Amino acid sequence: MVTHCGWNSVLEGVTAGVPMVTWPLFADQFYNEKLVTQVLKIVVSVGVEEMRIMGVSAKREAIEKALKEIMVGDGAEEMKKRDKSLGLMARRAVEDGGSSCSDLNALIKWILIQRKKLKNNLLNKPLEMRLSLMKLFSVLREQ
Repeated sequence: MVTHCGWNSVLEGVTAGVPMVTWPLFADQFYNEKLVTQVLKIVVSVGVEEMRIMGVSAKREAIEKALKEIMVGDGAEEMKKRDKSLGLMARRAVEDGGSSCSDLNALIKWILIQRKKLKNNLLNKPLEMRLSLMKLFSVLREQ
């Protein structure tokens, strides 16, 4: 997979557990590339080091070299093992009981508790204020 290193693309590649070649273009993509090349060591870079407004930022030879390295290079097998391992961990995180699933459920629970607290506080307010806030809640619920 060739990726520009946008965060969604990085997550898709990691979750799929596939080898990636990075070709960042601008902004946070260069930081994302550093994470997956230098920290996780699961990708090969085409060597783009700075943002360009116009023009091609990577040469054909650099792309070809990166693709060969990730497919049959010296560290290709080890990189593919790390790719698969991280992919498995990412998929487990979103399953029932996984860390991402649990965190999302905890967030939803917290929001419902805050909503209940707010509604309970409304019972102590004057009637006209309660009515206007109830109207606001109904409008928000419709959106």
